[in-house]
Amino acid sequence: MFKIYITLKESVAIVICHGCLSKKKSYLKMQIMIEDLLKLFFFSNFFSHKTNNQYYSPYHYYTPCIGSEGKVRLTGLAARDSLGLEAGLCLYGNDMEQHTTPVEAGLTWAIGKRRRAEGGFLGADVILKQLAEGPSIRRVGFISSGPPARSHSEIQNEQGANIGEVTSGGFSPCLKKNIAMGYVKSGSHKAGNKVKILVRGKGYDGVVTKMPFVPTKYYKPT
Repeated sequence: MFKIYITLKESVAIVICHGCLSKKKSYLKMQIMIEDLLKLFFFSNFFSHKTNNQYYSPYHYYTPCIGSEGKVRLTGLAARDSLGLEAGLCLYGNDMEQHTTPVEAGLTWAIGKRRRAEGGFLGADVILKQLAEGPSIRRVGFISSGPPARSHSEIQNEQGANIGEVTSGGFSPCLKKNIAMGYVKSGSHKAGNKVKILVRGKGYDGVVTKMPFVPTKYYKPT
């Protein structure tokens, strides 16, 4: 038998980087890149160690919480997900995948003027055509009644026809109501458009809403 003593260090933050390829050269290069980024943009004073987990072999980076002014609190992944949803941010694997274009996802701001003018990048034929003619589907936000809509919930118009699918959804702690994101057919994407969202086979009222649901206050270093 042995004892474990836990000391809560509110003045220390941790960044964890892990993956099954942690012993590969490519992963080691990424480890060095992360350390350089920490030094360049955040902290010069940090230390790291590598655990002996046979599956993930994570690297842990410990840094002092500088400039938090007591506003940084312990939280979990659910809080991260709800904040991202309230801000209308795409979660890769849910709200966009390799077959999703930036135009469909509402991320055209990421396509620079030179690329739009010159083309020649991967997917340019499809993306430039969508920029000119419009995509067939679009990512939109919803506010809905009933239980929170989840990924893969069907979206129908008022006539009961399928027009899309929810990709992320949940309860908004800030708005105190259900919010969701998903893709619908063009023409059904305008704010104020009424829809039905199916949850466990039952349709609940929803309305297309502009994003972000909550005004963003991104940190911008000075």
